[in-house]
Amino acid sequence: MATVSLAFRWLDMLEKEFDKAFVDLDLLLGEIDPDQCELTYDGRQKMTALSAAFAQLCHKAQTIFQSNAKLEVNVRSRRDIVSECVSKCFSEIYCDYFSLHVFMYVDCDCLLYMGVALFQTVLYSSG
Repeated sequence: MATVSLAFRWLDMLEKEFDKAFVDLDLLLGEIDPDQCELTYDGRQKMTALSAAFAQLCHKAQTIFQSNAKLEVNVRSRRDIVSECVSKCFSEIYCDYFSLHVFMYVDCDCLLYMGVALFQTVLYSSG
């Protein structure tokens, strides 16, 4: 979310800089001699076009920033879900592995005990 707030602050700062430059240019055009009003008029028309294009650009950038913010939240929630699934799977695999080894040792002990008992039975019955 930090990148999104940074993007909005950047856009706000950029708009302020544009507004300041726009006002400065308008004041500069106002200083042109009245007999060159055609130049002033053309300059102000160009400034109007430039301002409209900049406004559209800012609007589109803001839309992209908002979309990115939603996607970032979505990625974070999915990352948490994946992390939970991985932890659960790892725990299940570890439990299965541990259970397998416990049963393997228990079975070996049982077989060993049964082998000793069988050996003793054979020993006693033959003797």
